[in-house]
Amino acid sequence: MTVDRDDSVSIIKWRLEQRGIVEEYLADEEVSHSPVPLIPEFAVAPYISLWHCKPDLWVVAGDLPTDYFVLPKGTPVRAALGAFADRWARAAQNMLDGQPDPELTIGDPDDREEQLELGELLGGRAELLRKMADDDEAWDNS
Repeated sequence: MTVDRDDSVSIIKWRLEQRGIVEEYLADEEVSHSPVPLIPEFAVAPYISLWHCKPDLWVVAGDLPTDYFVLPKGTPVRAALGAFADRWARAAQNMLDGQPDPELTIGDPDDREEQLELGELLGGRAELLRKMADDDEAWDNS
């Protein structure tokens, strides 16, 4: 979906699409959760949406892998974003090193070429999430 960041209707449509992706992903993964909220806790359309399904389930979707993470109740949004960044950075490094990751499996673990390619992509996404989480100016008004 093409998103015009100056058009609120386009952004709302994108958020609804992301919500649907999150709902489908959680159903496919058979993850028990409270209802997915109508609005993400954090979003930069069309790149990332971060959803909090209370009390402790966080889900990320967008132009990156859809993933979920159970974090302690009361985890702030910024810390949740950073937790995904850290987990993805670790998983990416494991993929590049040819090692299994204790939490994530992406692609075919026996296909070394695919693991290298996906490890690079995941590492890049982890860096972007880390930059967002660490950007004090982005969080001044939150």
